[in-house]
Amino acid sequence: MFKNYILIAIRNLQRHKSYSFINIFGLAIGMACCLLIFLYVQDEFSYDKYHTNSDNIYRLALEGYASNTSQKINTARSGSPWGPVLVKDYPGVLNAVRFKTPLSRWLITYEGKKFYEKGFYFADASVFEVFDFELIHGNPATALTAPNTVVISEAMAKKYFGNNDPVGKVISADLVYDFTITGIVKNTPRNSHIKFDFLGSFATLEGPANKQGAFIYGGNLSDMSNFALNIDVYTYLQLDENYTVSEFEAMMPGFLNKYLGDIIKNLGIKLQPYLQPLEEIHLRSNLDAEIAANSDISYVYIFSAISLFILLIACVNFMNLATARSANRAKEVGLRKVVGSDRKQIIIQFLGECIFLSFLSLVLAIGLLYLLLPIFNTIAMKELHLSFSFLFILGLTGLVLLVGVVAGSYPAFFLSAFRPATVLKGSLKAGASNSRLRQFLVVVQFTLSILFIIGTGIVYSQLEYIQDKRLGFDKEQVIVIPMVDPPTRFNYMAYKSELFQNSNVSFVSASNSVPGGLISINLIHPEGIPAGDNISIEQLIIEHDFIKTLGIEIVQGRDFSISFATDTMEAFIINETAVQQLGWSDSPLDKRIQMGNFKKGRVIGVVKDFHVRSLHQRIEPLLIHLAPSPDPFINLIIRINPENIASTLIFIEEKWHKVYPNHPFEYSFLDEDFDELYRSEIQRGKVFIAFSTLAILIACLGLLGLAAFTAEQRTKEIGIRRVMGASIGSIVGLLSLEFVKLILVANVIAWPLAFLIMRKWLDNFAYQTNIGISTFILSGLISLVIALLTVSYQSFKAALANPVEALKYE
Repeated sequence: MFKNYILIAIRNLQRHKSYSFINIFGLAIGMACCLLIFLYVQDEFSYDKYHTNSDNIYRLALEGYASNTSQKINTARSGSPWGPVLVKDYPGVLNAVRFKTPLSRWLITYEGKKFYEKGFYFADASVFEVFDFELIHGNPATALTAPNTVVISEAMAKKYFGNNDPVGKVISADLVYDFTITGIVKNTPRNSHIKFDFLGSFATLEGPANKQGAFIYGGNLSDMSNFALNIDVYTYLQLDENYTVSEFEAMMPGFLNKYLGDIIKNLGIKLQPYLQPLEEIHLRSNLDAEIAANSDISYVYIFSAISLFILLIACVNFMNLATARSANRAKEVGLRKVVGSDRKQIIIQFLGECIFLSFLSLVLAIGLLYLLLPIFNTIAMKELHLSFSFLFILGLTGLVLLVGVVAGSYPAFFLSAFRPATVLKGSLKAGASNSRLRQFLVVVQFTLSILFIIGTGIVYSQLEYIQDKRLGFDKEQVIVIPMVDPPTRFNYMAYKSELFQNSNVSFVSASNSVPGGLISINLIHPEGIPAGDNISIEQLIIEHDFIKTLGIEIVQGRDFSISFATDTMEAFIINETAVQQLGWSDSPLDKRIQMGNFKKGRVIGVVKDFHVRSLHQRIEPLLIHLAPSPDPFINLIIRINPENIASTLIFIEEKWHKVYPNHPFEYSFLDEDFDELYRSEIQRGKVFIAFSTLAILIACLGLLGLAAFTAEQRTKEIGIRRVMGASIGSIVGLLSLEFVKLILVANVIAWPLAFLIMRKWLDNFAYQTNIGISTFILSGLISLVIALLTVSYQSFKAALANPVEALKYE
């Protein structure tokens, strides 16, 4: 019996090649998209789950704000002593690991090999107890216990030492530290939110001296009385499996009161520590100072919905064509019932055929997947690959059955309900009893397709908006050179003097950060605030000419000037947002500000608001002040003229090697660095556009098949109309009109849905493009044109046919 069913299915495929191709190819594209997104989602959810204790590891995050302001700090970092003290005070906290990252790249040196490296971290010796970072060589219990020890990744071992054993060798970091290599760690998995190439012992930071005899901290970093508010480390806690997050957070007020009660009260600030599950950080955390750029769970939901919609559109295609062609198989059903087949057998037959088609589609889908994966990996910046594990094969089987049953259920039940007498008398007309269903399915298809078109337009518009929006500073022709170690900072003025020998160099300055970089925060006491109260504020520590170099507009007062010697320690510049939040709108100039015991002075100028962070975040109050020495500067900023950029860069590099002969030369352009903030959005936007295009292609395939069938069923009608003098244009219009009406209905349904969905997506950005009616009108026109082009081919073909061929048997 089953053999007979398969033979009939194959004959039907051969007899109706075009419809079979549309069904199989449409389902294949839908399945391929579904599998692609499944691999993407699986990869996103796999982050950090390879650690044995991943479900009991948490990151300590911190929310804080001044008592008299609404400005909040929500940071992924915490104070350096918190982890060890929590382990000591609370039995439920089994272990703690602290990570500290340098503010910029470090220069790693070994026997003449010099490279700037980003992946340098300091970590506690307990890192190998809490996390499953695999140490290939070395003892995990002792590798990071002593100061000035480091473990390096396999990649770095190969890079610096080739095939030689690096254990016991000494490398220099930042021209400040000498580290003895005590182990080699396996390269961190790609699905880890913590990625490093060097792990230096945390004890190094507490040691008495570096190569230049200067202290970094110079004390016990577990001392709450001195370092509790040094919010500059990432703290991970391993909790007892019976110890809940709610229990931990309930005891935190007592912990804060015990160690920081008086300090918090005197500073006028509030702190609220909380825990983030390790497994959720990659998808559900977007705090200040993240250890690495994370993804977003909302995109997982969006792409999952897209995959289901695409699969649904492909299934709708199948149902549409199957029900449209129902009359062609009505006699077969009637004859089967006459010779004794019951309805159950007929349902099984048609469902079996659908599952067989679904299997053929899966084979083609896997082939498409191999072709699409490299392209998708490039667009999404992933390294996905097919692995035919037992679970994956089980999933493929489930997909074949799901698609086969969903796509074939209605045709199977519809066809099996035919009455033999009605069918064999020829009373059943093609499509007469199910035209409304087909119309409904076409509306569903194009509603989803129009949603994709509108979504694509708005995503593209937002990406264009954030790249073109005026930022309040001029990011073009600005070169940023990292000054990653003290010698480069201390010789900064000498290098600056050399640069001005070239007339193409307009301005040179330096700062602790640049727009798009990590912005530091400080506590200040401004004039007009009650004694003892403080507010938190973002700060830029700069050298003269920073404002000129970036083309920032001064709206009140003046810039810092070397003509005023007191500017270094007694002058501040604030932005317009700070003026508003401090309540100084009438006259901000000469208002007094005190920054702890470090600096006390007055406001000498106000700059127009400019973006120091991405457009995901609103502009916050900003304080700008000069540094008394080059020590805080980690970025050298050069504005050059647009002419002769290549020769100017050669000149800048030559002068660098003259002043810093022992340092490699590296640079970037500020506009490219700032645009990097939106790389993930741009990549996801490309993925969205790609899948939207595929969804529209599948819908058009179905429409093409349906139009062909409609034209075929109306062949005699068209022949009669031609004989009676109807023009080709009128016939094309007649055949197209039904579909045009359906597309218009789909637009009416899709527009409000698209507005609600995309309005929600835009809420992720503090600064958004406008959703104009033009986007919806254009999307409607595009959908209409696509549908007309698809239908018109078959309509013209039918209209141009010789009417004699259609009527010669009448």
